[in-house]
Amino acid sequence: MKMENDIYCTKDLPEASAIYSHHQKLLRLEREGNHFIFVFQDRKSCAKLANAFLNRELTVDAKTFSESLRSLKDLIFQQKEKNNR
Repeated sequence: MKMENDIYCTKDLPEASAIYSHHQKLLRLEREGNHFIFVFQDRKSCAKLANAFLNRELTVDAKTFSESLRSLKDLIFQQKEKNNR
C-alpha cells in the first residue's frame, strides 16, 4: 500500500494529462474552491514526468494525450454535476 505522502498533486490540466498519458494512477480529484486538484500516486515518477513536460522534453503520443485530456475533463464535469445536485 502506498503512503499518503507518496502522492503528486497538480491543478494544471495539461500537466495532469501528460502524467495520465504515461499511465500514472490517478487516485482522486479534489475540489479547492472553483478549481480541481489531480492527485496521483507515486510522487517521484510524477514529478519527473511533470518536470520533463514543463521543460518540453516529454514525449507523448498525440492521440494518447488527447484521450487523457478528454478523460480528465469528463471527470471534472462529472464532479461538478455531482456537487450541484
